[in-house]
Amino acid sequence: LNVFHDLLLRIPSLLEYVKEHLTDPDLSLKDLGDRFNLSVSAVSKLFKRVCGINFYDFLLSGRMELACEMLENKKITLAAAARAVGYENDYSFKRAFSRFYGVSVSEYLRRRRK
Repeated sequence: LNVFHDLLLRIPSLLEYVKEHLTDPDLSLKDLGDRFNLSVSAVSKLFKRVCGINFYDFLLSGRMELACEMLENKKITLAAAARAVGYENDYSFKRAFSRFYGVSVSEYLRRRRK
C-alpha cells in the first residue's frame, strides 16, 4: 500500500515534467523513470492508468497540437515547427503527423484555411 501511495504522490510532478519538456526530443519513458526513480514499466503503467492513453500517444498528441498552432498561424516553416516540437527532422515529423491526423500536413492546413 505504501508503494502505491508513493506512486500516487508522484503523478502531479511527473505530468508537470512531461508538459514542461514536451518538446524535448530526448523525453522518453526511460528519462522519466530515471528522473522519478521508477522503472520504465512502472512509469508506463502509471501513465496509462492515470491518463487513459499510453505515454507515447500523450506525447504525440501534445506535440501535434503545438505544431498545428504554429503552422496555422503561418509564423513558422514546417521544418522549424518540426524541430520546435521535438523532431530531429521534418521527414519524421511529417510521417508522425500523417499517422496522427490521417492526412498530410499540407492537406490538413488546406482544410483548416477553408
